[in-house]
Amino acid sequence: MRQYVKVFGVLTAIAIVSLAVVGLVHKMTTAKAGDNAAPRYDTILVQFDRFDFERMNGFMKRFADGRDGYLMLIPPIVDGGYSIHDVRSDGGTIDWTIDRSRDDGMRGGDPDSKQTLRCRSLERTEDAERYWFVLSKCDGYEEHAELPIVSFEKERVRKRIKEGGGRE
Repeated sequence: MRQYVKVFGVLTAIAIVSLAVVGLVHKMTTAKAGDNAAPRYDTILVQFDRFDFERMNGFMKRFADGRDGYLMLIPPIVDGGYSIHDVRSDGGTIDWTIDRSRDDGMRGGDPDSKQTLRCRSLERTEDAERYWFVLSKCDGYEEHAELPIVSFEKERVRKRIKEGGGRE
């Protein structure tokens, strides 16, 4: 009889832990962009559509409010391979690292294929075709230098649903 009680206790513990894990996974995959803790997949921008544009705007707002943030951006390929942008903010400065080591056309494999910018300002501008996110007040640059760092095509941002049935 004691053996059955021990087995039942172990099975009960496994069931409780399993339910906790399922609940945590459900919460992480159903959180909205406005929730306090964004799911991990919300921090990686690859489509550069409306959803990603809103995440980038949210990062910019958090920075303007003095709050920290993190994003990884993998812009669409223009020519060559991918460049990966690793963006971290402590609420006062932004460390924006561009890793071009996977881009064969842009010095891929070169030790200098990674560049980190430390800046104290991030703003959004636009032209006829694109929204641009622009860094300024960057270490190693003139005080008023503006560095257009990443852009979103207005046409892609306007589309509610991406081609191929992507996210809304």
